[in-house]
Amino acid sequence: MRRLIHSTTVLALVLTIGLHWALLQSVAWVGMFVAYSQSNSLLTAATMTLDGKHPCPMCKAVKSGASEERKQSQKAPESSLKLELALPGIPLILPKSTAYGLPHHEESLPHSFLTEPSTPPPRLIQVV
Repeated sequence: MRRLIHSTTVLALVLTIGLHWALLQSVAWVGMFVAYSQSNSLLTAATMTLDGKHPCPMCKAVKSGASEERKQSQKAPESSLKLELALPGIPLILPKSTAYGLPHHEESLPHSFLTEPSTPPPRLIQVV
């Protein structure tokens, strides 16, 4: 069950940030490289794959899908993107503080800050 939840969460994050388009583009490039390397040298195949002048149908589909997704996300109304985090009607009362953010009253400091230690710290015993 836990594995299913983690997998679902990862899948949702991948789809949210658009990583699926990068994965599909990578698959398209590998396929193009394999196809081009059968009839050309490896350097020529790599150049033809990545120059953008010889796109395959999958590259075209990835490009149009990604641009369509961007257009839809830009058309989303801004009101649906707003998040209200404040709780209305609850007054927020902050204590007075100095310029450094420390309380004014010594009573609010812990007792250990106001008094010095009563005895010196213990010393190590040297064994000869």
